Amino acid sequence: MSVVIPTYNRASYVTLAIESVLAQSYQDCEIVVVDDGSTDGTRDVLEPYRDRIRYLYQDNNGVSSARNAGIEEAKGKWIAFLDSDDEWLPDKLEIQMQQAQNYPHVCLHVANMLLINPQQGEIDYYHKIGFDKIIGKFRLVERPLIYLLQYTFAFPSTVVAKKSALLNARLFDEEISLHEDTDLFYRVSLEGPWCIYGSPLIKKFRRNEPSSINLSIKTAHQSYHYKTIVKIQERLQSEKRLTKTEHHAIKKYISRYSFIVGTSLKAEGTSGVRYWFYRGLIAYPKLKTFVKWILYNLPFGVDLIAPKLNASKNKDIKD
Repeated sequence: MSVVIPTYNRASYVTLAIESVLAQSYQDCEIVVVDDGSTDGTRDVLEPYRDRIRYLYQDNNGVSSARNAGIEEAKGKWIAFLDSDDEWLPDKLEIQMQQAQNYPHVCLHVANMLLINPQQGEIDYYHKIGFDKIIGKFRLVERPLIYLLQYTFAFPSTVVAKKSALLNARLFDEEISLHEDTDLFYRVSLEGPWCIYGSPLIKKFRRNEPSSINLSIKTAHQSYHYKTIVKIQERLQSEKRLTKTEHHAIKKYISRYSFIVGTSLKAEGTSGVRYWFYRGLIAYPKLKTFVKWILYNLPFGVDLIAPKLNASKNKDIKD
C-alpha cells in the first residue's frame, strides 16, 4: 500500500503528518511525498526523512496534479491520501486494511474524522452532519453515490482506495481548483462498493491560516462554491453507469444548488440571480420546484425561503 502526501508550503506541519504515518500500527506501506513547488523550506525539513519516504518535487501546479503524480508513482495496490496539515490516529491504516482483506470486492474505504480547532476543540464530523445516524459504526454500501450527494462525508485524508479504481475513474481533474476531491469520489463511487467506518480515524486541523494547497481566493464567495458543485454534478450526468434513481437524485441536487447560487448572488449584490433561479427550475421541473421558483422571484421571496432551503441540504431525497 502507498501513502500519498501532497504538500505546498507546509514546512511547519508536513513532518507531523509523516510522523503520524510512521506511528501507524500497520507498517507495510511506502510514503510518497509530492512537493508542489514549495518555497518555505519544505525540502529542508524533509531531509531527515529521506530514507523513509519517496520525495517528488514538481513546479507548482495545484493539489490535483500533486495527488495524481503521487498515484502514478505509487507502487502499492491500495492508495491512502494524507493532506500535509492533517494527521492520522495510530490504528487508521490497520482498521482500513483489515476491512480491505475482509471485503475484497470493495474499491474504497472511508472513515469518520475529528475536526480540531482552538475555539471548539475536537468535533466528531459524522455526528456534526448527522451521518452517524445513517451508517452507525460500520456500513457496506453497494451504490454510495446517493450518500455522497446527500452528505459531504469523504475527504482525501479519510480514504483508502484501490489504485485501479482511481485510474479507472480518470484520477483528479487538474482543471478544477475547488471540490476536486468530491468530483473524483463521485466517479469512484461508480467503480464498486464502499465501506464506511463510523469512528474517527483522522484528525483534520483548522489552523486559521490563509489557504491550503487546494483553496482559491474565489472560495470567499459562496456562489462560486455552489457553482462548482453544479458544474461537477452536471458533468456527472453523462456517466452511463448511473441508475435511474441516481439520475433523479443528481437532477434534484443540481436544482437545489442552483437555487442556492441564486440566493448567494443576491446576497453578494451581483448579477445572474434570475438566471440561476431559472436553471434550478429547468433542472428539476416539478410542481414543488415551480412553487419555489415563484417564491424566489417575489420581492421578499428569497428572504422567506432561503433559510429553509439551506437547512434541507442534507435531507434524504424523496420523490
